[in-house]
Amino acid sequence: MNESPDPEQQRRERNKIGLYAMYAGLGLSLTTEMAASGAVGWWLGSMFDDKMNSKPFGMMAGIVLFLAAALVHITIILKKMEKKMEDAEREEKKKP
Repeated sequence: MNESPDPEQQRRERNKIGLYAMYAGLGLSLTTEMAASGAVGWWLGSMFDDKMNSKPFGMMAGIVLFLAAALVHITIILKKMEKKMEDAEREEKKKP
């Protein structure tokens, strides 16, 4: 006998795959965001240093500020992902 798969089970499996894809994408996002923010901070800080003749303090401040902004953004993304994972687990526990 061929029984068709439970649609609810299929939906739960798709949710799991989607969450795993989000975590995989986070790794790429992390490296890209940190590299880009460091580069932009370095560039803007260097421009500030050239105008104000304050080498290397503007560059260091720019890098630190932009990396901090990237970390805040990544923290927000992680919190959203954690909430989605908890919701998926809670939904999975509800269903037999």
